[in-house]
Amino acid sequence: MRIWLTAVLLFAPAWAPALAPARAEQPLSPVAEADPPKCEKDNRSRFWPLEANDNPRAAMRFAREGKLLICTRDVWRYKWRPVTFNIQAATAKATAAADAKAADKAAARR
Repeated sequence: MRIWLTAVLLFAPAWAPALAPARAEQPLSPVAEADPPKCEKDNRSRFWPLEANDNPRAAMRFAREGKLLICTRDVWRYKWRPVTFNIQAATAKATAAADAKAADKAAARR
């Protein structure tokens, strides 16, 4: 179930009416604004905010806003990790780093 839900969150089209995000002006819940609990063995494979575990529409809404986290096991410990990835932010960061490196290289040649 969790794998399927993650696949739906990542590959659902933006125009899907059943999974369309709610208006951004409305707060989702007071729990959504709080920090997640400690990620441990007991809540592994669970989403944060907790509302997303039982409600696929809420899960889609949180994923589209970039607020959905999942408790996963790293090599030695458990961590909250984001479910979605923003490619625009990543490419902007990589471009800025490449520009800074090129500027440093040009300054070293002078």
